[in-house]
Amino acid sequence: QLMKKTGAQGVFTAHHADDQAETLLLNLVRGCGLKGLQGMQTITKLHTKYGTCRVIRPLLTTNKKELQKYCTAAKITFHEDYTNHNIDFLRNFLRHEILPRLTQKNPHTMEHLAQTQELITEALVYINEEAIKKMKKIRNEKKFDSDVFQKLPLILQKTILAKLLHENLSYGRITECHRFIKESKNGTKKMNTLEFHKKGKYITITRVEKKKNLG
Repeated sequence: QLMKKTGAQGVFTAHHADDQAETLLLNLVRGCGLKGLQGMQTITKLHTKYGTCRVIRPLLTTNKKELQKYCTAAKITFHEDYTNHNIDFLRNFLRHEILPRLTQKNPHTMEHLAQTQELITEALVYINEEAIKKMKKIRNEKKFDSDVFQKLPLILQKTILAKLLHENLSYGRITECHRFIKESKNGTKKMNTLEFHKKGKYITITRVEKKKNLG
C-alpha cells in the first residue's frame, strides 16, 4: 500500500548474513525443497493485490556484528524488535540457543552455511535452465509426453512438474503428483484442486475450482 501511495520502486530491508543462516536452518527444520535451502534472495519480486513489489536485501553478505560495529562508529540509531528475544518462536530459538552452540563448536559455522546456500543457488540456476529446455521438448500445447518425461533425471522431472503446475508446491505434494504420473493408467484422477487426465502417453493437468459451500 505504501509503495503504491508513494510511487516507490522497491523496499529495502536490513536482513543480514545471520538472518540468512537462521533461514536455512529454519527451512531445514520445517521441511523444504532445494528452493527453500536458497534462503533469502538479494532481490525478490512479490506479487500483491497492490501490484508487484521488489524487496531488496543488500546486506545479506554482512554479519550482524559488523553492522552493529558500523552503526556504533557512525552513530546510527537502529531499532530491534523486542519479540526477537522470545525463544517460543522457532527462529528465535535457533538464533539464541542452537546457532551459538554450533558456532562454539566450529567458529566457521555461519560461513559454511552461507557457502552451502551459494552452492545450492548455483545448482538451482542450472537445474531451472535445463528444466525449461526439456519442458519445451515434452510439452504439446496443454499436454505433455509422459514417456519422455520419465526418462529425464528425477530432479528435472520434479522441477518441470512444479513449473507445469504454476504453484509453489511442498516437496510432499510434488512427490505425490510425480508418483501418480509414474503409476497412472488411462483415465482421470483428481488430487485436491488438480485433475490429471491420461490418454496413451500424454497427460493433461488442469486446475479444478473448489465448490463453495452455500449451506
